[in-house]
Amino acid sequence: MSSHTFKPIQLKYSQPTRQRKTARSYRSLNRGRQFKGQSIPKPIHAYRMWFLFLKLGLELEEQGGELIMKRPLKGVIISRKVKVNRKKYQGWDLDDVLKLKFNDWWKTHNHLFNDEVTKVLGDSDTITDDPNYLNIRIDMRMRINDIISSVADEIKKNKREKKKLLTKKTPKFSINGNVHKTTLINRYNCLLFKLENKLSNKEIITHPNGYVLNNPDPPYDVYGNKDYSRLVWGYVAGSGLTFGAKQILLSVCDGYFLKHPTKSYLD
Repeated sequence: MSSHTFKPIQLKYSQPTRQRKTARSYRSLNRGRQFKGQSIPKPIHAYRMWFLFLKLGLELEEQGGELIMKRPLKGVIISRKVKVNRKKYQGWDLDDVLKLKFNDWWKTHNHLFNDEVTKVLGDSDTITDDPNYLNIRIDMRMRINDIISSVADEIKKNKREKKKLLTKKTPKFSINGNVHKTTLINRYNCLLFKLENKLSNKEIITHPNGYVLNNPDPPYDVYGNKDYSRLVWGYVAGSGLTFGAKQILLSVCDGYFLKHPTKSYLD
Protein backbone atom coordinates (compact mmCIF):
# COMPACT_ATOMS: atom_id res chain seq x y z
CA MET A 1 0.00 0.00 0.00
CA SER A 2 1.15 3.56 -0.69
CA SER A 3 2.87 5.47 2.10
CA HIS A 4 0.93 8.57 1.02
CA THR A 5 -2.57 7.25 1.83
CA PHE A 6 -4.27 5.17 4.52
CA LYS A 7 -5.92 2.77 2.07
CA PRO A 8 -5.06 1.21 -1.30
CA ILE A 9 -5.86 3.34 -4.36
CA GLN A 10 -6.76 2.01 -7.80
CA LEU A 11 -7.07 4.72 -10.45
CA LYS A 12 -9.47 4.25 -13.36
CA TYR A 13 -9.75 7.67 -15.00
CA SER A 14 -6.45 9.33 -14.10
CA GLN A 15 -3.46 8.20 -16.15
CA PRO A 16 0.17 9.40 -16.29
CA THR A 17 0.99 11.92 -19.01
CA ARG A 18 3.79 11.17 -21.44
CA GLN A 19 6.24 13.98 -22.17
CA ARG A 20 8.25 14.86 -25.24
CA LYS A 21 11.76 16.20 -25.04
CA THR A 22 11.90 19.69 -26.51
CA ALA A 23 14.32 22.59 -26.64
CA ARG A 24 11.52 25.09 -26.15
CA SER A 25 11.24 26.80 -22.78
CA TYR A 26 7.88 26.66 -21.00
CA ARG A 27 8.80 28.76 -17.98
CA SER A 28 6.69 31.74 -19.02
CA LEU A 29 3.14 30.81 -18.09
CA ASN A 30 2.03 34.41 -17.62
CA ARG A 31 1.92 35.45 -21.27
CA GLY A 32 -1.60 35.76 -22.66
CA ARG A 33 -2.91 33.64 -25.53
CA GLN A 34 -5.42 34.84 -28.15
CA PHE A 35 -7.52 32.95 -30.66
CA LYS A 36 -10.75 33.65 -32.54
CA GLY A 37 -11.13 37.07 -30.93
CA GLN A 38 -10.77 35.65 -27.43
CA SER A 39 -7.97 35.48 -24.92
CA ILE A 40 -6.94 33.05 -22.17
CA PRO A 41 -4.59 34.46 -19.52
CA LYS A 42 -2.29 31.40 -19.51
CA PRO A 43 -1.21 28.87 -22.16
CA ILE A 44 -3.67 26.02 -22.62
CA HIS A 45 -1.23 23.60 -20.96
CA ALA A 46 -1.90 25.26 -17.59
CA TYR A 47 -5.63 24.60 -17.90
CA ARG A 48 -4.97 21.02 -19.02
CA MET A 49 -3.02 20.37 -15.82
CA TRP A 50 -5.71 22.04 -13.71
CA PHE A 51 -8.20 19.67 -15.33
CA LEU A 52 -6.02 16.60 -14.69
CA PHE A 53 -5.46 17.43 -11.03
CA LEU A 54 -9.20 18.02 -10.60
CA LYS A 55 -9.99 14.69 -12.28
CA LEU A 56 -7.60 13.00 -9.84
CA GLY A 57 -9.24 14.76 -6.91
CA LEU A 58 -12.69 13.60 -8.01
CA GLU A 59 -11.47 10.03 -8.40
CA LEU A 60 -9.79 9.99 -4.98
CA GLU A 61 -12.91 11.52 -3.42
CA GLU A 62 -14.99 8.66 -4.84
CA GLN A 63 -12.67 6.18 -3.14
CA GLY A 64 -12.63 8.02 0.18
CA GLY A 65 -8.98 8.94 -0.30
CA GLU A 66 -7.04 10.66 2.48
CA LEU A 67 -3.54 12.01 1.80
CA ILE A 68 -0.80 11.72 4.39
CA MET A 69 0.89 15.13 4.34
CA LYS A 70 3.38 14.62 7.19
CA ARG A 71 4.54 11.52 9.00
CA PRO A 72 6.79 12.82 11.80
CA LEU A 73 9.05 10.52 13.78
CA LYS A 74 7.30 11.78 16.87
CA GLY A 75 3.80 13.16 17.17
CA VAL A 76 0.58 12.85 15.20
CA ILE A 77 0.42 12.11 11.48
CA ILE A 78 -0.98 15.07 9.51
CA SER A 79 -3.48 14.00 6.85
CA ARG A 80 -6.10 15.62 4.63
CA LYS A 81 -9.31 14.10 3.31
CA VAL A 82 -9.68 14.60 -0.45
CA LYS A 83 -12.94 16.47 -1.06
CA VAL A 84 -13.78 18.72 -4.00
CA ASN A 85 -15.51 22.01 -3.23
CA ARG A 86 -18.29 21.84 -5.80
CA LYS A 87 -19.43 25.41 -5.19
CA LYS A 88 -16.10 26.56 -6.60
CA TYR A 89 -16.61 24.62 -9.82
CA GLN A 90 -20.00 25.75 -11.02
CA GLY A 91 -20.16 25.38 -14.79
CA TRP A 92 -17.36 22.79 -15.00
CA ASP A 93 -19.75 19.79 -15.17
CA LEU A 94 -17.67 17.65 -12.82
CA ASP A 95 -19.11 14.37 -14.14
CA ASP A 96 -17.62 15.32 -17.51
CA VAL A 97 -14.30 16.24 -15.91
CA LEU A 98 -14.09 12.78 -14.37
CA LYS A 99 -14.94 10.82 -17.51
CA LEU A 100 -13.88 12.93 -20.50
CA LYS A 101 -10.44 13.64 -21.92
CA PHE A 102 -9.31 17.25 -21.64
CA ASN A 103 -9.59 18.08 -25.36
CA ASP A 104 -13.22 16.93 -25.49
CA TRP A 105 -14.10 18.78 -22.30
CA TRP A 106 -12.31 21.96 -23.42
CA LYS A 107 -14.41 22.26 -26.61
CA THR A 108 -17.54 22.96 -24.57
CA HIS A 109 -16.02 24.61 -21.49
CA ASN A 110 -13.23 26.94 -22.67
CA HIS A 111 -15.62 29.86 -22.21
CA LEU A 112 -15.00 29.54 -18.47
CA PHE A 113 -11.54 31.03 -18.98
CA ASN A 114 -11.93 33.16 -22.12
CA ASP A 115 -12.10 36.91 -22.22
CA GLU A 116 -13.70 38.36 -25.33
CA VAL A 117 -11.15 40.66 -26.98
CA THR A 118 -12.95 41.72 -30.18
CA LYS A 119 -16.44 41.32 -31.57
CA VAL A 120 -18.03 42.38 -34.83
CA LEU A 121 -21.37 43.98 -33.96
CA GLY A 122 -24.38 42.49 -35.72
CA ASP A 123 -27.71 44.09 -36.63
CA SER A 124 -29.21 43.14 -33.27
CA ASP A 125 -26.27 44.49 -31.24
CA THR A 126 -26.28 47.91 -29.66
CA ILE A 127 -23.43 50.34 -29.04
CA THR A 128 -22.53 50.32 -25.36
CA ASP A 129 -21.64 53.31 -23.22
CA ASP A 130 -19.72 51.10 -20.78
CA PRO A 131 -16.32 52.85 -20.30
CA ASN A 132 -14.59 49.45 -20.25
CA TYR A 133 -15.40 49.00 -23.95
CA LEU A 134 -14.47 51.00 -27.03
CA ASN A 135 -16.78 51.16 -30.05
CA ILE A 136 -14.86 51.65 -33.30
CA ARG A 137 -16.01 51.91 -36.89
CA ILE A 138 -13.45 50.67 -39.42
CA ASP A 139 -13.21 51.52 -43.12
CA MET A 140 -12.44 48.11 -44.63
CA ARG A 141 -11.03 49.78 -47.77
CA MET A 142 -7.94 50.89 -45.82
CA ARG A 143 -4.73 48.90 -45.72
CA ILE A 144 -4.56 46.47 -42.78
CA ASN A 145 -1.38 48.08 -41.40
CA ASP A 146 -3.07 51.50 -41.47
CA ILE A 147 -6.15 50.09 -39.72
CA ILE A 148 -4.02 48.48 -36.99
CA SER A 149 -2.06 51.68 -36.43
CA SER A 150 -5.22 53.80 -36.31
CA VAL A 151 -6.99 51.43 -33.88
CA ALA A 152 -3.91 51.26 -31.63
CA ASP A 153 -3.80 55.07 -31.44
CA GLU A 154 -7.49 55.24 -30.52
CA ILE A 155 -7.08 52.61 -27.81
CA LYS A 156 -4.11 54.41 -26.25
CA LYS A 157 -5.99 57.72 -26.35
CA ASN A 158 -9.12 56.28 -24.74
CA LYS A 159 -7.16 54.44 -22.07
CA ARG A 160 -5.54 57.71 -21.03
CA GLU A 161 -8.83 59.60 -20.99
CA LYS A 162 -10.85 56.89 -19.19
CA LYS A 163 -8.12 55.61 -16.89
CA LYS A 164 -10.06 56.39 -13.71
CA LEU A 165 -13.26 54.83 -15.06
CA LEU A 166 -11.83 51.49 -16.09
CA THR A 167 -12.40 48.58 -13.70
CA LYS A 168 -9.94 45.76 -13.07
CA LYS A 169 -10.79 42.43 -14.68
CA THR A 170 -10.98 39.61 -12.15
CA PRO A 171 -11.48 36.25 -13.87
CA LYS A 172 -13.59 33.76 -11.96
CA PHE A 173 -11.08 30.97 -12.53
CA SER A 174 -7.55 32.33 -12.33
CA ILE A 175 -4.17 30.63 -11.97
CA ASN A 176 -1.98 31.63 -9.05
CA GLY A 177 1.72 31.22 -9.76
CA ASN A 178 4.16 30.03 -12.41
CA VAL A 179 5.32 26.47 -12.87
CA HIS A 180 7.69 25.00 -15.42
CA LYS A 181 5.65 22.76 -17.70
CA THR A 182 7.89 19.72 -17.34
CA THR A 183 8.15 20.07 -13.57
CA LEU A 184 4.38 20.28 -13.22
CA ILE A 185 3.88 17.08 -15.24
CA ASN A 186 6.66 15.42 -13.25
CA ARG A 187 4.82 16.20 -10.03
CA TYR A 188 1.52 14.94 -11.35
CA ASN A 189 2.96 11.71 -12.74
CA CYS A 190 4.99 10.94 -9.63
CA LEU A 191 1.89 11.39 -7.46
CA LEU A 192 -0.12 8.97 -9.61
CA PHE A 193 2.59 6.33 -9.47
CA LYS A 194 3.07 6.70 -5.72
CA LEU A 195 -0.67 6.51 -5.02
CA GLU A 196 -0.98 3.20 -6.83
CA ASN A 197 2.41 2.06 -5.48
CA LYS A 198 3.21 -0.36 -8.32
CA LEU A 199 6.65 0.98 -9.30
CA SER A 200 9.81 1.67 -7.33
CA ASN A 201 11.21 5.19 -7.22
CA LYS A 202 13.97 4.19 -9.64
CA GLU A 203 11.42 2.69 -12.05
CA ILE A 204 9.40 5.93 -11.93
CA ILE A 205 12.38 8.17 -12.70
CA THR A 206 13.86 5.92 -15.40
CA HIS A 207 10.60 4.80 -17.01
CA PRO A 208 11.15 4.30 -20.77
CA ASN A 209 7.95 6.21 -21.61
CA GLY A 210 9.48 9.40 -20.25
CA TYR A 211 6.93 10.24 -17.58
CA VAL A 212 9.55 12.14 -15.57
CA LEU A 213 12.00 14.28 -17.56
CA ASN A 214 14.88 16.72 -17.14
CA ASN A 215 15.88 15.48 -13.72
CA PRO A 216 19.17 16.33 -12.05
CA ASP A 217 21.36 13.34 -11.22
CA PRO A 218 19.96 11.77 -8.06
CA PRO A 219 21.99 12.39 -4.90
CA TYR A 220 23.85 9.46 -3.40
CA ASP A 221 22.94 7.81 -0.12
CA VAL A 222 25.37 6.81 2.62
CA TYR A 223 26.06 3.54 0.80
CA GLY A 224 27.07 5.25 -2.44
CA ASN A 225 23.86 4.36 -4.30
CA LYS A 226 21.72 6.81 -6.26
CA ASP A 227 18.90 8.01 -4.03
CA TYR A 228 15.90 8.13 -6.38
CA SER A 229 13.51 8.43 -3.45
CA ARG A 230 14.61 12.00 -2.70
CA LEU A 231 13.78 13.11 -6.24
CA VAL A 232 10.34 11.51 -6.19
CA TRP A 233 9.65 12.79 -2.69
CA GLY A 234 10.46 16.34 -3.81
CA TYR A 235 7.91 16.15 -6.62
CA VAL A 236 5.19 14.57 -4.50
CA ALA A 237 5.63 16.29 -1.14
CA GLY A 238 7.40 19.54 -2.07
CA SER A 239 9.31 21.60 0.44
CA GLY A 240 8.95 24.71 2.52
CA LEU A 241 9.56 26.80 -0.63
CA THR A 242 7.60 24.90 -3.29
CA PHE A 243 4.25 23.13 -3.41
CA GLY A 244 4.43 19.40 -4.06
CA ALA A 245 1.86 17.46 -6.05
CA LYS A 246 -0.20 16.63 -2.95
CA GLN A 247 -0.46 20.31 -2.01
CA ILE A 248 -1.39 21.25 -5.59
CA LEU A 249 -4.06 18.56 -5.59
CA LEU A 250 -5.61 19.79 -2.34
CA SER A 251 -5.49 23.39 -3.60
CA VAL A 252 -7.33 22.34 -6.75
CA CYS A 253 -9.96 20.54 -4.66
CA ASP A 254 -10.49 23.82 -2.81
CA GLY A 255 -10.87 25.68 -6.12
CA TYR A 256 -7.37 27.12 -6.60
CA PHE A 257 -4.60 26.38 -9.09
CA LEU A 258 -1.68 26.28 -8.46
CA LYS A 259 -1.53 27.47 -4.87
CA HIS A 260 -4.11 28.13 -2.21
CA PRO A 261 -3.71 31.78 -1.10
CA THR A 262 -3.64 30.94 2.62
CA LYS A 263 -3.27 27.17 3.17
CA SER A 264 -0.13 25.04 3.05
CA TYR A 265 -1.94 21.82 4.11
CA LEU A 266 1.05 20.88 6.25
CA ASP A 267 -0.21 21.90 9.67
